[in-house]
Amino acid sequence: MSRDSHRQFLEKAALNEAQKSFRQRGRSSARIEDFLALRVQTVEPWKRIVAIVVGAFFIGFAVWALRADFSPWAVVSFGLLGAICASVGIMGWKKPVEAVLEVTADVVFQRLIDVL
Repeated sequence: MSRDSHRQFLEKAALNEAQKSFRQRGRSSARIEDFLALRVQTVEPWKRIVAIVVGAFFIGFAVWALRADFSPWAVVSFGLLGAICASVGIMGWKKPVEAVLEVTADVVFQRLIDVL
């Protein structure tokens, strides 16, 4: 995925989180500190789906290895690797807006207020 499309995804995710938060609190209480404290999903949905599929593959391989009497270390290793991949895919990865967006916060916040 190109850098520009990833940046657009992050900006859209930040906007969605901010809209959801400001709807709950009210627009009049919108402050830049609140916006920067929001946590944004940084992993695109297709990457999360791939992580879940890879995790399911490793878990399936661990089950097969268990039935085929492989070494317990191999079974545990593949099962653990699969569980980690699947959990990252299910939960994703969230970071604060301030750490995610490369542009100055004032510009993004002003764009957000304009959109709202």
